[in-house]
Amino acid sequence: MPSVKIGPSIGCRPLYEPGELILKYKDSDNSPSGSWLEEYGVSVIESFDLDPKLAGDQGGLVRLKLPPQLDVADAVTLLNEDARVEFAEPNYRIYLEEPLPGEEPEQKPPSTDPSKPNDLDYRLWGLENKGQTRGKPGADIQVRKAWESTVGDRKNGPIVAIIDSGVDVTHPDLIDNLWTNPGEIPGDGIDNDGNGVVDDVHGYNAFHDNNDLTDGKVHGTHVAGTVGATGNNGFGITGVAQQARLMPIRIFARTGHTNQATVLRALNYADKMGARITANSWGGISSLAMQQAYAQSPALHIASAGNSGRDNDVQPHFPGSYPIDNMIAVAATDHKDQLGSFSCYGKTTVLLGAPGQDIYSTLPGGRYKSFSGTSMACPHVAGVASLILTKFPEATNSEVKARLLNATVPLEELKDKTVSGGRLNAALALEDDVKAPGRFTLLEAGATASQVRLQWIEPGDDGDEGTARRVEIRQSSELLHEANFKQAALLEDYVPDADSRQRGTSVDIRLERQPRTFFFGLMATDNVGLESPLETIEVNIPPARVAFEDGPDVDWGIEGLWAKVYVPGQGMVWQDSPNGDYAYGQKNPLTSPVVSLQGGQDSTLNFKSKLALGRGDFLRIQVKTDTQPWRNLALLQGEEDWAEQSVSLARYDGENVQVRFLFVSDDATNADGVSLKDIEILTAPATDKISPLKHFANTKQSRI
Repeated sequence: MPSVKIGPSIGCRPLYEPGELILKYKDSDNSPSGSWLEEYGVSVIESFDLDPKLAGDQGGLVRLKLPPQLDVADAVTLLNEDARVEFAEPNYRIYLEEPLPGEEPEQKPPSTDPSKPNDLDYRLWGLENKGQTRGKPGADIQVRKAWESTVGDRKNGPIVAIIDSGVDVTHPDLIDNLWTNPGEIPGDGIDNDGNGVVDDVHGYNAFHDNNDLTDGKVHGTHVAGTVGATGNNGFGITGVAQQARLMPIRIFARTGHTNQATVLRALNYADKMGARITANSWGGISSLAMQQAYAQSPALHIASAGNSGRDNDVQPHFPGSYPIDNMIAVAATDHKDQLGSFSCYGKTTVLLGAPGQDIYSTLPGGRYKSFSGTSMACPHVAGVASLILTKFPEATNSEVKARLLNATVPLEELKDKTVSGGRLNAALALEDDVKAPGRFTLLEAGATASQVRLQWIEPGDDGDEGTARRVEIRQSSELLHEANFKQAALLEDYVPDADSRQRGTSVDIRLERQPRTFFFGLMATDNVGLESPLETIEVNIPPARVAFEDGPDVDWGIEGLWAKVYVPGQGMVWQDSPNGDYAYGQKNPLTSPVVSLQGGQDSTLNFKSKLALGRGDFLRIQVKTDTQPWRNLALLQGEEDWAEQSVSLARYDGENVQVRFLFVSDDATNADGVSLKDIEILTAPATDKISPLKHFANTKQSRI
């Protein structure tokens, strides 16, 4: 189950649909169509078609109706304890984020130049920014150059599902770019193609399970216009894709709410009818059912990052934050290439930025208006993805994503706030590049017990020509090769400097008493995702010196109930309360003897710990010297199984120290307490230095 507290509402809005659950059963032998559900008195009211080839099993998702006497929270707990159930969760409600108002700043003959459509309105700064809105010239997605290669294809291009509040299918700037269901005869009242929906000529209303695509919230129509308003038609605006295949899928009621069952229904329809891309400019609650449905869909999903200004690495925004390969979350930028003041971000969870402030687009009734939000940034990316798949129809999701990621324009504002560190660039994403970056040269390394220093010369973008888009440095204790490189620990992911290909980095290494061997690998990527050959180097790390290690003869200072006891499978272990839960109001230190760090550098305290601490209770790690009183180094709280801990003592190199583990409990809660073992202090000899490397240039600090 997701870590979400089940309650009846968020403020005055219901958190989930009353009397309903979403359940996934484990395999076909435990299908809820059998009699076992009678044990709980629940009934199946809807099944969601998951492709077993994609799902990797024969289980399935269903929506259940609960009997009146069974509460939703109780049913979730009950069914999740059943061995036949993979998971059960409420049918969570989802609420549409309203767009923020934007600032509002004759028909012409068609243009014969596809890069100069006659409806490239001056307010479309995200497509072409000459400073006309008092922004920064060039702070746009450079789509005009991309249009020289393709403007899209309304007949054979990729289908883009607009999963939103509906779309005005009569809008004169959208009607020519609507997807048309080839298996349906309009207006005959018959489900001609047998997909379960009558007269779904241009799309599907997943909320009401019919063909009514009316946009009661205007949101979906605005999103659709940015993706693919008809270009070069003499009026209105053009979308990113001048020609597109837009499939409206309505998931919101007129009140602006929906639920995850509706989203599952929408995804099933999009997949069944061939959508290649989905645009998801909304946010919902974390759901295992929705995560699996998005992951198992063959489409590439583009989602808004959210408008609360938060870090999505800390507070996720779904569906964009689902950790799946075919999901892209988008932050919003303004006409000065700054992150929108409202926009969420995330160094590991938000892929890139795109124009999202004061975005002019279509509204129902043939109207146009500017809105702001990551909802407006998402369709810019969906539109470029549509152009990529028009030009490269055989491209996989990962290849399209690589083009979007690597073709971004680096922005200092986005450097540590998105995965790419940059803003969408359509021209670079559509480049017809077939030559990968060349090899790294002069890769060298030196090492001490506490540090590795690397240097190299980077390749270019095309062989040795130009500048690569990004470089990854990874580390492993195993020999690196192309098959396992992406699974190795990422040390650094940087944008190369066009002025110099010499590069170096130093990596801090955790001290250990045994010698070790690490393998480091470097790979460059160009703007369309082509990769250089992997370059690797083996580095031998010398052992650290043991300044202190716990043992039976060590004279510890003990206060309170600290004692060393035998624990099966762990050996001898220090515990603050060996005979049960610790008492209230404790303040008990376990203090080491004096340890000399003279002649050492980068000294480190290592130990293993297991925690079971009540709220408000903690273990503090402290240090003192001959001349300084006890100082705090680290704090451990909460519950955690056995884990390795490492605390730096480098600032005390060359001195005599004592360390202590100070256990403190309040008068409110108690629990099992703290267990410690394998306590040691290691140091590297002060004479241990890395010899100068011949080509070593600029140094940047990383850490393993």
